Formats: sequence, structure tokens, C-alpha cells
Amino acid sequence: MSKPVLYLFGGSVWAAVPHLAFEELGYTDEIKQETVSVLEGENLDLPYVKISAQATIPALVTPEGQLYDSSTSVTDYLIKNAPSGAKIGNPADKQLLETLHADNVDPNVFLIGARNKAELEVKNGSVPGYHVRARKSRFIYNY
Repeated sequence: MSKPVLYLFGGSVWAAVPHLAFEELGYTDEIKQETVSVLEGENLDLPYVKISAQATIPALVTPEGQLYDSSTSVTDYLIKNAPSGAKIGNPADKQLLETLHADNVDPNVFLIGARNKAELEVKNGSVPGYHVRARKSRFIYNY
């Protein structure tokens, strides 16, 4: 691997932060971007699990094999290795970032959760239901 690889998914809340940093810091071809469809459950496929054991998005792997597998660690890497001339503002409050990215906080609860049976049925027939079925299918197939 001659340059870092950044694994992203456009629909991921967690991957949005480093994706925005990538764009705002002016990266072009210094880092290769790979899409891993969380919607399709591609992050559960064995080749990706070998990269990120927790099967999380985003992830960044350096040419030396160093893995960054959280929104904050990937974004920190992007900032520290930004192309010359990149405008870097003041960092956000570290405690706020840690709170927002804590393991017990999941923004997807609003995507998948339902308040009643009718809402559950609607979600089951649209993207959230597809997402859950695709992940289940990949999980059963891969393991």
C-alpha cells in the first residue's frame, strides 16, 4: 500500500466527520477512499473485518499498517497529516467530542427504533428494514 486508505460510507453519521475533514482540508489523491456499504452490510464481510475487527466505519489504514478506527482518531490523523497550506481552525472541545462519540451513544437509534407497531411496520418496509435484513443476511452468510 503506497498511501493511506480511508474507508467510508456516505450514509454513515460517524463517517461524515472525517469525510468533511477530508474535503475541508483539501485532500485530493494523497489518500485513497474506499466505500464500504453499511446499508448492504459490507462492513461485516470478512475482508473488511480483517481491516477493522469491530467492523466499524470509518477506518483509515496507513501504508505502515497503522489502523485508525473511530471518527475522532481518523479525523485527528487527517488534521495532523493535512496537505500543506490547509487551513486548520481551532479544535472542538475534547470532552464534547468524546461524549458525542462514546460507545453508548448511537445516532442510528432514530433510524431503526420505533415508538409503536405501526411505525415499526413502516420502517420495516423501507430503508431501515432493508438495512437490518441485509446485515442479518451478511452476518449469517459470513459467520
